[in-house]
Amino acid sequence: MLSMIEHTAYVYVLRSLKNKKKYIGSTRLKLEIRMRQHNYGSNKWTRQNGPFELIYTEKFSTFSEARKRENFFKSGVGRKYLNEILDKAHSSASAEGGSASGGG
Repeated sequence: MLSMIEHTAYVYVLRSLKNKKKYIGSTRLKLEIRMRQHNYGSNKWTRQNGPFELIYTEKFSTFSEARKRENFFKSGVGRKYLNEILDKAHSSASAEGGSASGGG
């Protein structure tokens, strides 16, 4: 039986297809599973703002590291930094004719 839990942890950013709002989270689950949970409305915010697309990820060796990065991205400085990363990814993907989903 395949495990749903990874031996690593992730920080991920979702974008609402409904209203373009971003959701930042961290998980030990495989990203496909966590994404499915969000798209099924696993909490009040995701129920109201879904469906979502995964637009950015970072991988960590511990959940503690992932949580620290999530909290950073949710801070003022971290939000600005994340937006710069996403803007660069979007610009390069647009220039190449692709999509800017993922990273890290």
